[in-house]
Amino acid sequence: FFEREGNRIKEIVGSVAGLKSSHIQTLKRLYRRKVNPKEIISSELARRITEISMTINRQVGVLISRRGEVVTVLLGNAFSIMLPDLSGFRMGQGNLKGLRFIHSHLNSAPLDQEDITDLRMLRLDLVGVLHYGSSGIPGTLSIASLDPSDEVAGCEISTRSLESWHQLDYEVWISELTTRLQ
Repeated sequence: FFEREGNRIKEIVGSVAGLKSSHIQTLKRLYRRKVNPKEIISSELARRITEISMTINRQVGVLISRRGEVVTVLLGNAFSIMLPDLSGFRMGQGNLKGLRFIHSHLNSAPLDQEDITDLRMLRLDLVGVLHYGSSGIPGTLSIASLDPSDEVAGCEISTRSLESWHQLDYEVWISELTTRLQ
C-alpha cells in the first residue's frame, strides 16, 4: 500500500494483511507527519504510533531523517518489526545512516536484542521504543545509541518520559555523538 508524495510513492513496509482500510489509511498518514529536527520525535507522532499499535495489536515504527521527515513507515507483528534494506541511504557523519528508528513494543516491553542488533549493524543514529499504557498514550521512550566508550555493550540505553526527551536538543546531541564516533 502506497502514499504518494510528489513524484515518489511511499510504501508501508510490512504485511497489511488482515487490517481494516481505516487502519491502513492511518498508517499512510504517518508519512505526512513532520518532526522538528531538534526533537527525537514529536508528541503527536508518538501518540499516533502508539494509538494505532494498540488498536491493531502490532508493532508500528518509523524511520525519521535528521531533517525530521518520516522516510519509512514500518508494520510488524506482535513480537517484532523488520527494517527494510537501507543500502539506499548513504553513511553520514560519524559513519551513521542519519536515520532514527522509533517504534512501539506491545505490553511495554523494553528494548530487546533485535533492537540493539539493528542499531549496531545498520549504524542508525538511535533506536527508540515507545511505551504506552492502556489508553494508548505514550508515557516513556527508551533509546539506544552507539557508545564508543563502552567497549563491552557498545551502546548506551536510557529511558525517560517523553516530555523530558523534548528538552534534549537532538541536533546538538547527534552532533556530539558523531564527533565521538569519528
